[in-house]
Amino acid sequence: FPTRRSSDLYVSFSLDKYDVLKVKTGMPAVITTASGELEGVVSFISPVASSGGGLDLSSLAGSLTGAGTSSSIPAKVKINNPDASVIIGVDVDVSIQTDEAKGATLIPLESLLVEEGKKYVFVYHEAEETVTKKEVETGLVSDTMYQITSGVSAGEQIVKNPSKTLADGARVTIQEEGENVSSSQKN
Repeated sequence: FPTRRSSDLYVSFSLDKYDVLKVKTGMPAVITTASGELEGVVSFISPVASSGGGLDLSSLAGSLTGAGTSSSIPAKVKINNPDASVIIGVDVDVSIQTDEAKGATLIPLESLLVEEGKKYVFVYHEAEETVTKKEVETGLVSDTMYQITSGVSAGEQIVKNPSKTLADGARVTIQEEGENVSSSQKN
């Protein structure tokens, strides 16, 4: 939530032991209030951890979660040009982009299967109306997407939310849901 120090406004939040390695002072941040977005900059990261939870942080290409940890690191973002939408003491959301991959192949989180430490997706073959289970490697992750670094290519159709009973080589039918594609097995 926002606090005031002299004429500047700051958002106080907490980082966990993993996120503190990714976030640095001077990084740009986006503060989302009930009425819109404001720009800010990470202005402080404590050198001392404290016990307690923290605010969940998210970004386009990296997901940071500060909540639910046994210890956290206090941090602050200075709001560059605060307006009337910022009310001291009211919760806001903070997003800090910690990494970026331009031109990356992305898949929805729910498309990825993990079995015995390996990651898989089901690729749909339109001509045969079948799916193939393919091992993939992932890179960056956000709240909704995984970056795929190998195993499938942009343009291949994948099963968005495969059932646990879907098997390699299974015949399937496609159900269109806007841009989302799901599948179900044929009997």
